[in-house]
Order: sequence, then C-alpha cells, then structure tokens
Amino acid sequence: MGYNHLSTYFIARKNLARRPFRTACLATLVTLLAFTLFGGGIVYFSLLRGLDSIADRLGGDALIVVPEGYERKVQGVYLRGDPSTFYLDKSVLAKIGQIRGVKDISPQLFVATLKESCCSLPVQLIGFDPRTDFSIKPWLAGEMAALPGPGEIIVGNMIEAAPGETLEFFNQPYKVLGRLAKTGMGYDTTVFMTIQDAQKLLARQLAYKEITNLSADNLLSSINVNVQKDYDVAIIGDKLRKISGPDKLSVIVTQNMLGSIKSSADKFLTLIYYSALALWLLALLVLLLVFSLTFNERLREFAIYRTLGASRRKLYALIFSEAALLSLCGASTGILLAALLVFPFNNYISQTLQIPYLLPAWPKIAVLLAASFTGAFAVGPLATLFSARKLGQAETYTVLRENEI
Repeated sequence: MGYNHLSTYFIARKNLARRPFRTACLATLVTLLAFTLFGGGIVYFSLLRGLDSIADRLGGDALIVVPEGYERKVQGVYLRGDPSTFYLDKSVLAKIGQIRGVKDISPQLFVATLKESCCSLPVQLIGFDPRTDFSIKPWLAGEMAALPGPGEIIVGNMIEAAPGETLEFFNQPYKVLGRLAKTGMGYDTTVFMTIQDAQKLLARQLAYKEITNLSADNLLSSINVNVQKDYDVAIIGDKLRKISGPDKLSVIVTQNMLGSIKSSADKFLTLIYYSALALWLLALLVLLLVFSLTFNERLREFAIYRTLGASRRKLYALIFSEAALLSLCGASTGILLAALLVFPFNNYISQTLQIPYLLPAWPKIAVLLAASFTGAFAVGPLATLFSARKLGQAETYTVLRENEI
C-alpha cells in the first residue's frame, strides 16, 4: 500500500520539506516577483486609464481662464480635489464672448468649505452653470437622472453620502441628488452645485471672514472656453490673456496640462516596467544558480533513484515538479498579497500618487492576473532546464562510483 503514495508530487513535496530554509527563500523570491508583476501591473494600467479618462472628458482644445498666479491651484482642484477659493471679476465673461473663434464659454466658482461646525466636511465645492457647462456634464452623463437644481448637490465618488441625505455647508442644508462614478481625479472628493448656490455660499463665507469689499454675485473663479475647430488654440489663448479688466488673467491649455501630467506618469510607468523586468530576470538567474548548485549535491540521490528503477523521464518530472511547487506557492502568495494591498487601498494609492488613477475594468484585471501568475510561475520550471540537461548527461554507474567512500 505504501507504494501507492510514492507519486512524483509526493516525493517532490517531501524533498522540498527536507530543505525548509532554501525552499522558503526561493518561494519568497517568486512571491516578490508575482507581487511586483500583478501589483505593478494594476497601478500601471490604472494610471493609463486615468490619463485616458481625463483626456477624453477635458478635451485637448479647451482653455481655462483663471486669475493670474492661480494656475497650480486650478490643477490641484481638477486633479487632486485640493480645496481652494479664489476669484475673478464676472465682467470678464462678456469680453471673452466677443472674441472671434470662441465657441462655448462656461463659468465656474470654487468655494472651499471649512473644518468647523458650519460645514459637514471640508471639501471643494464647484458651482457650475448646467445650461452652458461642457466640462462637468460629461462626467454626469449616464450617472444622474437630472442635473442639480437649487438646494441640490452631486457628490464625488469618495464622499460618503447617499442620494437623499442632507449635507450642510456654512449652515445651509443641501440635498444629495446622486454620487458621481469614480473619475480617478479630484472630482472624486468634490461637491457640485449650481453656480447660484455657490455664490450664496461664497457670500456666507465672505461674511464669516468679515470681508465686506466684495460682492459674491460679481465673482467667478474660472471660465472654461471651447475653441472653434478652424481656430488656433494658442492664438485664442493669447487674446484671452490680453483682456483688460480688474484682474490680470492667465490661461491654462488643457492639452499642456495633460502633457505635464503624462510626463510625470510616464516616469513612474517606466520605473514599474523596468523594475518588473529586472526582477523577473533576477529571479530566473537566482533560481538557475540555486538549482544548478544543488543539482551537483543531489547526483547520488538521482543515481539511487535510477538503480531503483526510475526512468530519466521520471527524474525530469521530479525536478520540474519541485520547481513547479515552489513557483505555484510563491506566485499564488504574491498575487494574493498584491490584491490585498492594491484593491482595499485603491483610494489611498490614488491620493498618494497625485496623478489621475482609475482601476482597469475587471476583464483586463483578470487577464493581468493570468499573465502575472504565468510570468511568475514560469521562472521555476525555466530555471530547471539547465539542471535537466545535466541530468541527461550523467551516467548512473559513474555517479555511484564517484560518490563511494
């Protein structure tokens, strides 16, 4: 009955158990490789999807007019949801509309709430005009049955507020109309409302800060401009900067903003790619050396198997089974650890990277999981090829004679 248990798998498992430290070290190396392949792959494709998403929604031919010196703050609002409040005079709106080549214009007002009892939570509020808007509504399409009206708000995906609940800002209640789908950018931590409601809240904020020389009804924060197809975006941008008024203006070209973000992301993506490649080659080399060294120690063991009737094919299967068990354990553990880190802490990773970050669709995740597992699993069996070739060259009688004492 005992012979029924002497399968290749059984012997391979026992051989690995006899060398626990070596087995643990090699399995840990494969674990690290699988963790890097799967975890790094998820981050890699999340960044790509985030960049593609923001490029599709913001567009490359749009301009954003802001007060001079506030370009970084606007990018912080869009990309990270950094709470900011700043103003420009509303009279600029009419002057922009008179410039030839301007297709659409839509104002926005940014109001940062306070970390005090007057507000349910400190967030960025964006007031927009549902009639003219073309930069926020694309994110809402298919998500909301209706756009917000007076006293209604739409919250970002990372804000814990269900439709029908009420949030207070500057002691004013607002009903949550809905939650936005995840965008991978600052909109996930932003609250959206009509520009009229935002102006009322700004008036309350100005009163709270005892600022009396400004009227909220005459203030905006930014103006989004769509350029007509046959006009040069750079030329229109120069004309917008030259508009005279109470405030000096600066113009953000969304294409340039996206290019800057992509440049930062490309460096990170390159680091992930080459790190995974280097680790894969390192794991293959280390396993190759270890299997090669231990093979010489086990020549007598293999020779005894041969004298007991084991064929060379059986010994090949034994070597590959040991390597496969190591790889299977390491690859499974690495992918599990990566999943436990990447998915539950998805929002934290997104905020830490400060680059648009949006998890890939589940079919792509499944393909990435399979590819990562295959890539990590393959290093073990591949590393045994050299040892298997040496086994084929070894003669049983010679090996036993050389190991006689």
